[in-house]
Amino acid sequence: MKWTKLAVLLGFYLACGGKAVIDGSPGAGGGSATSCGDAKLVAAFAACRAAKDEASCLAAGGDWTIVGLAGDPECLCQTGQGACPCTAATQCLGQCIGMAGNKTCDGVTQGLCSRFSATVGCDCFFQADGSVQRVCVD
Repeated sequence: MKWTKLAVLLGFYLACGGKAVIDGSPGAGGGSATSCGDAKLVAAFAACRAAKDEASCLAAGGDWTIVGLAGDPECLCQTGQGACPCTAATQCLGQCIGMAGNKTCDGVTQGLCSRFSATVGCDCFFQADGSVQRVCVD
Protein backbone atom coordinates (compact mmCIF):
# COMPACT_ATOMS: atom_id res chain seq x y z
CA MET A 1 0.00 0.00 0.00
CA LYS A 2 1.35 3.38 -0.90
CA TRP A 3 1.94 5.86 1.93
CA THR A 4 -0.48 8.36 0.39
CA LYS A 5 -3.32 5.83 0.41
CA LEU A 6 -2.47 4.81 3.97
CA ALA A 7 -2.56 8.46 5.05
CA VAL A 8 -6.00 8.91 3.45
CA LEU A 9 -7.35 5.79 5.17
CA LEU A 10 -5.91 6.91 8.49
CA GLY A 11 -7.54 10.30 7.98
CA PHE A 12 -10.94 8.65 7.47
CA TYR A 13 -10.37 6.53 10.58
CA LEU A 14 -9.59 9.58 12.69
CA ALA A 15 -12.53 11.52 11.20
CA CYS A 16 -14.82 8.69 12.27
CA GLY A 17 -13.64 8.92 15.86
CA GLY A 18 -12.49 5.30 15.89
CA LYS A 19 -16.10 4.04 16.14
CA ALA A 20 -17.83 1.35 14.13
CA VAL A 21 -20.92 2.44 12.23
CA ILE A 22 -23.34 -0.36 12.98
CA ASP A 23 -23.65 -2.12 16.32
CA GLY A 24 -25.36 -5.25 15.15
CA SER A 25 -26.37 -6.86 11.92
CA PRO A 26 -27.01 -4.43 9.06
CA GLY A 27 -30.38 -4.74 7.43
CA ALA A 28 -31.67 -6.95 10.23
CA GLY A 29 -33.30 -4.13 12.15
CA GLY A 30 -30.99 -4.56 15.11
CA GLY A 31 -28.22 -2.12 15.67
CA SER A 32 -27.91 1.60 15.67
CA ALA A 33 -25.84 4.01 13.65
CA THR A 34 -23.07 5.93 15.39
CA SER A 35 -21.28 9.10 14.37
CA CYS A 36 -19.30 7.54 11.52
CA GLY A 37 -20.67 7.45 8.03
CA ASP A 38 -23.14 9.22 5.76
CA ALA A 39 -26.64 8.61 7.17
CA LYS A 40 -28.32 9.43 3.84
CA LEU A 41 -26.29 6.83 1.92
CA VAL A 42 -26.70 4.25 4.70
CA ALA A 43 -30.49 4.72 4.56
CA ALA A 44 -30.56 4.38 0.75
CA PHE A 45 -28.29 1.33 0.61
CA ALA A 46 -30.97 -1.40 0.83
CA ALA A 47 -33.04 0.11 -1.98
CA CYS A 48 -29.94 0.52 -4.12
CA ARG A 49 -28.87 -3.12 -3.60
CA ALA A 50 -32.40 -4.30 -4.46
CA ALA A 51 -32.23 -2.61 -7.90
CA LYS A 52 -32.07 -5.22 -10.66
CA ASP A 53 -32.13 -2.97 -13.73
CA GLU A 54 -30.38 0.19 -14.84
CA ALA A 55 -33.31 2.57 -14.36
CA SER A 56 -34.06 1.47 -10.78
CA CYS A 57 -30.34 1.43 -9.96
CA LEU A 58 -29.80 4.98 -11.13
CA ALA A 59 -32.99 6.12 -9.37
CA ALA A 60 -31.66 4.61 -6.12
CA GLY A 61 -28.34 6.47 -6.46
CA GLY A 62 -26.24 3.57 -7.73
CA ASP A 63 -24.02 3.12 -10.77
CA TRP A 64 -25.06 0.48 -13.32
CA THR A 65 -21.73 -1.08 -14.24
CA ILE A 66 -19.72 -4.26 -14.67
CA VAL A 67 -17.82 -5.05 -11.49
CA GLY A 68 -14.63 -7.08 -11.67
CA LEU A 69 -14.70 -9.95 -14.16
CA ALA A 70 -18.49 -10.35 -14.11
CA GLY A 71 -20.01 -10.36 -17.57
CA ASP A 72 -23.26 -8.65 -16.68
CA PRO A 73 -23.70 -5.20 -15.18
CA GLU A 74 -25.01 -4.81 -11.64
CA CYS A 75 -25.94 -1.95 -9.37
CA LEU A 76 -22.85 -0.69 -7.57
CA CYS A 77 -23.97 1.16 -4.44
CA GLN A 78 -22.16 3.39 -1.98
CA THR A 79 -22.45 2.05 1.55
CA GLY A 80 -22.17 5.41 3.23
CA GLN A 81 -19.66 3.79 5.59
CA GLY A 82 -16.54 4.14 3.48
CA ALA A 83 -13.44 3.85 5.66
CA CYS A 84 -15.30 3.64 8.99
CA PRO A 85 -13.43 1.36 11.41
CA CYS A 86 -14.66 -2.19 12.01
CA THR A 87 -13.61 -5.50 13.56
CA ALA A 88 -16.33 -7.81 12.17
CA ALA A 89 -18.33 -8.14 8.95
CA THR A 90 -21.58 -7.42 10.79
CA GLN A 91 -20.44 -3.85 11.46
CA CYS A 92 -20.51 -2.89 7.78
CA LEU A 93 -23.13 -2.84 5.05
CA GLY A 94 -20.40 -3.80 2.56
CA GLN A 95 -17.23 -5.56 3.66
CA CYS A 96 -14.95 -5.07 6.65
CA ILE A 97 -11.50 -5.09 5.07
CA GLY A 98 -8.40 -5.53 7.21
CA MET A 99 -5.60 -3.02 7.06
CA ALA A 100 -2.54 -5.08 6.28
CA GLY A 101 0.42 -5.02 4.00
CA ASN A 102 1.05 -8.76 4.13
CA LYS A 103 -0.46 -11.62 2.15
CA THR A 104 -1.35 -13.80 5.13
CA CYS A 105 -3.40 -11.31 7.18
CA ASP A 106 -1.39 -12.26 10.27
CA GLY A 107 -1.80 -9.75 13.04
CA VAL A 108 -4.75 -7.94 11.45
CA THR A 109 -7.01 -6.72 14.26
CA GLN A 110 -8.68 -3.66 12.71
CA GLY A 111 -10.43 -3.05 9.43
CA LEU A 112 -12.25 -0.39 7.48
CA CYS A 113 -15.74 -0.67 6.00
CA SER A 114 -15.77 -0.70 2.23
CA ARG A 115 -17.07 2.31 0.34
CA PHE A 116 -19.08 0.25 -2.16
CA SER A 117 -21.35 -2.79 -2.14
CA ALA A 118 -18.91 -4.82 -4.24
CA THR A 119 -15.21 -5.28 -3.59
CA VAL A 120 -12.73 -6.86 -5.98
CA GLY A 121 -9.13 -7.86 -5.47
CA CYS A 122 -7.26 -9.73 -2.75
CA ASP A 123 -7.82 -8.44 0.76
CA CYS A 124 -8.08 -9.48 4.39
CA PHE A 125 -11.82 -9.77 5.02
CA PHE A 126 -13.27 -9.84 8.52
CA GLN A 127 -15.91 -12.52 9.01
CA ALA A 128 -19.07 -12.19 11.15
CA ASP A 129 -17.28 -13.73 14.16
CA GLY A 130 -14.38 -11.26 13.90
CA SER A 131 -11.89 -13.72 12.39
CA VAL A 132 -9.89 -12.59 9.37
CA GLN A 133 -9.50 -14.51 6.12
CA ARG A 134 -7.58 -13.56 2.98
CA VAL A 135 -9.94 -13.77 0.03
CA CYS A 136 -9.50 -12.89 -3.62
CA VAL A 137 -12.64 -11.70 -5.41
CA ASP A 138 -12.80 -11.32 -9.18
